[in-house]
Amino acid sequence: MGHRVTHFEWEIKEIKSGGGLEAVVAAEQRATAIKLWVTDLCTENEKQLAELTEATQRLDLSDKELNDARANLCNVERQLKEPRAIHRKVDNDLLKAVRELEAQRVDLPRQAIKEYKESIGFKLGLHRMGQVSYEYGYWVMLV
Repeated sequence: MGHRVTHFEWEIKEIKSGGGLEAVVAAEQRATAIKLWVTDLCTENEKQLAELTEATQRLDLSDKELNDARANLCNVERQLKEPRAIHRKVDNDLLKAVRELEAQRVDLPRQAIKEYKESIGFKLGLHRMGQVSYEYGYWVMLV
């Protein structure tokens, strides 16, 4: 504690003798420089805060545009589902119709011949030509 007391006594003597005046001037100059530096920092802080606010607004706008784009994409996908389903159904119906047509192409000549042979005109024609005889209760075609 004695060391502190002597230090304070020395500072008091310095101030009384005027040697502390230089220290006061230096401290005031340093305080002015620090105030200027703080003012510059505050100005820079305000600029960065304004830039941050602007960037946040742009980000919010971009998020809104992204959400709108996603909503539009969902709507378009929903609208495309129905035509795709219709397209698949039409393709299936067309494939089924083609298969039926090909099956009829194979069966049609056989069926036409069968129907012609069963027709009355064919039977009468064979009967007139003498190609049919009645045996055992059945009409038999002679070849």
